[in-house]
Amino acid sequence: YDASPSQASLCDVPDPPGHWVTDTDVDGQAKLLCLNFGTRAGFRNLKATFDPTGVDPLACMLVADGEGGYICDTPNADVNWLVETTPGPAATIEKVLPEPTAGAAYAVVSPAPVVRVKDQYANLKPGATVSWDPGGSSGSVSPASSTTGADGETTTAWTLGPGSNTLLASIPNRQSVLFSASGSFDLALANACVTGGQKDNVTLFGITVPSEAKPIALIGLNLSSTGAPGQTENFLVTMTATRTKVDGTGVDTWIATARLQSGSNSSKGTESEVQFDFLGTGSKTPIPTWTGLGNNKDPGIRITMTAQQVVDGLPGPMPSNRAVNMNAGGCPAGSKNCKPTKVAAAAQCEVTEWQRSPLVDPYRKGLAARVYTIK
Repeated sequence: YDASPSQASLCDVPDPPGHWVTDTDVDGQAKLLCLNFGTRAGFRNLKATFDPTGVDPLACMLVADGEGGYICDTPNADVNWLVETTPGPAATIEKVLPEPTAGAAYAVVSPAPVVRVKDQYANLKPGATVSWDPGGSSGSVSPASSTTGADGETTTAWTLGPGSNTLLASIPNRQSVLFSASGSFDLALANACVTGGQKDNVTLFGITVPSEAKPIALIGLNLSSTGAPGQTENFLVTMTATRTKVDGTGVDTWIATARLQSGSNSSKGTESEVQFDFLGTGSKTPIPTWTGLGNNKDPGIRITMTAQQVVDGLPGPMPSNRAVNMNAGGCPAGSKNCKPTKVAAAAQCEVTEWQRSPLVDPYRKGLAARVYTIK
């Protein structure tokens, strides 16, 4: 018996390896006791040669005919078997270059992420299941699970989210690789308005923003502080946006933070537009469009804010004589008669302001808001 190539071998045989001679038994049968299939996947040739020396010249070797019978082969004939060694279980996973690094947000990235799976002996592993798991704000994939082909490779279509994205590809033994790609995006001003000329403490009032046709990435508010004249003070404002879930079982929440630096020269404070970026300093994901079912009415995005004063780089409680206010916008510090610039007519402004509980008396309405969506 001979086995070739050398990755397959005959077990427990004397030298030379891969070759073994035996006699037939009383039934005229010769048996190979052990065959090592080796570690390399593929097909091997196993050959048996009948040596008629010293036997009846009419002797022949019975060879299976494939139909349940045998045929009498001529002396000195070789019989060959094709022996297949298949890959073992999936053991390793690796990325196939080139890998995706950047693309447009909300579009399928190119080139697609591709992985290659092998068994413990580095044989390509077909039929292995690979799971694709994008991070919480890293877009989506289709399919979420795929199977390797004959080359041990498989892929998925990865639709990027805005900003930084990660995609984890893993096999059942917990081995995995991580893809990273950035999703580029442009902002568009979806709604801008001014509703009045007063100052309202952000901790006492909230606003409601309608769900837009595209994801909301950023909300800008005109803010000022009641800082001390001639002093520069810093404040950290946290914006929490909530919206009722489609099934009514609770709310979805997004959080963004922003800094207000007030270089005050009067009790009115310096006013500026402060942008709450849900992609950068916030939840790392935009506020998605409303996906109500049936006749469900879009409840809008309800926004509340809290404020802290930053001293020596550390945020802490607001002093009793300090406040961060929403403003109507466009008025310099110390101005007594400034009228805010109307970015949009009040009748067209869909952003609304409301009092938080407990209600404040008297209720004053002052709001300059800008809502930015992803193009």
